[in-house]
Amino acid sequence: MTDKDKIIQFLDYKTITKNSFYKKTGLSVGFLDSGQSLGVDKLRIILDNYPDLNIDWFLYGQGDMIKINTTLPASFSNISFVSRYAQNDYVQKYREKTFLASLPLIPFSLPHSLQNQHWMAFEVPNDVMQNDNNEGLQVADILLSYLLFDKERDKKKPIQLSGKQTYIVITPNASVEFGYATLLENTLVMQYLNPNYADNHISIENIAQIFCAQQLIRLL
Repeated sequence: MTDKDKIIQFLDYKTITKNSFYKKTGLSVGFLDSGQSLGVDKLRIILDNYPDLNIDWFLYGQGDMIKINTTLPASFSNISFVSRYAQNDYVQKYREKTFLASLPLIPFSLPHSLQNQHWMAFEVPNDVMQNDNNEGLQVADILLSYLLFDKERDKKKPIQLSGKQTYIVITPNASVEFGYATLLENTLVMQYLNPNYADNHISIENIAQIFCAQQLIRLL
């Protein structure tokens, strides 16, 4: 079942017509029947207008379709989302409170052991982490990630990386890098699944933040 099929199922259960749905959300007429992907921004609009739609059921197939309590459970938090279109701005403005406050929010269920971490959600911008068999990360996948290293916060703390884990590396005024990462003396080596991309060597001095990806969301 696609994400749009789930929305239609929800509307049918609530006896809401598609025209009423389009009028309330402001989405274009026929959107639910088109081949256009749902996308994070449109999902946010739908959730804002229909807070009883259970996001856990919608994203993960867990729980009931309808939330009895429309407030977010204690384990849910609204996480700032950096789309692939906003990532050029993020590398320049990641310290600016007004910019961070302008980012859209997405509700996520956080791992209990890591709820006190600083979380962000990043959209995959390219195919660097996709191999010849189309395995790995796809463009527009969303990675729920916690802040593992911050240059200002962790000045004297060594960077600790582990195994085949996807990391998001922020280099100020340069780029947002997605990939596996290993440390080689004072250099962080970014490795990719796509054989068309060579390893990228980044000096530790040029790294502002490292996020560790924990959860993948794929909107079909």
